[in-house]
Amino acid sequence: MPYLNVGDGHQLFAGLRRPVIFIDQRGCGLSRFNERLHANTTAELIADIEQLRRSLAIKRLMLAGGSWGSTLSLLYAIHYPDHVLRLILWGVFLCRRQELDWFYLHGANQMYPDEYQQFINTIGRHDQPLQAYYELLNSGKSHEQDSICPCVSAWQLDCALPQSRLQITPHSAHDASEPENFAALRAILQTLEPEE
Repeated sequence: MPYLNVGDGHQLFAGLRRPVIFIDQRGCGLSRFNERLHANTTAELIADIEQLRRSLAIKRLMLAGGSWGSTLSLLYAIHYPDHVLRLILWGVFLCRRQELDWFYLHGANQMYPDEYQQFINTIGRHDQPLQAYYELLNSGKSHEQDSICPCVSAWQLDCALPQSRLQITPHSAHDASEPENFAALRAILQTLEPEE
């Protein structure tokens, strides 16, 4: 049973015995998809994962993803529960209004004022940052901005899924490559390795 890694985190899987399929979603990484926002909806991204699963004739996947990759993994699992064995998620971002507000309006600006100011300087407007960011993405002039996900999202997801196991890494933020996150994720992945 292979992993399907949605987004970043490729280094997490180095040296594991279980096969890994890396997917760069439309417009990201090594994807050959040229449009950033045209024909690039959540539904199309979920369909891409399903098309990949079918084309490789894989019955069930273990999906791994962080940030937006966690969102896509969750949504794929909701749409195709019979094709998902396990989810391994980090930097959980559920893309709800409260998370968008936390990042773009009140929250990230207080915890990370310098980074937030740099973001505002990049988009050029502080009164409606989400709308300004959308316009910047549509302009074709933007560089990807990483979002910082509030821990409460992961906790709420853990409460909603009785078989889940939440692990908080208090000295790390969002990225899988941060040492504490990396160590915790590698430990989880190693417990899932097939028997020799």
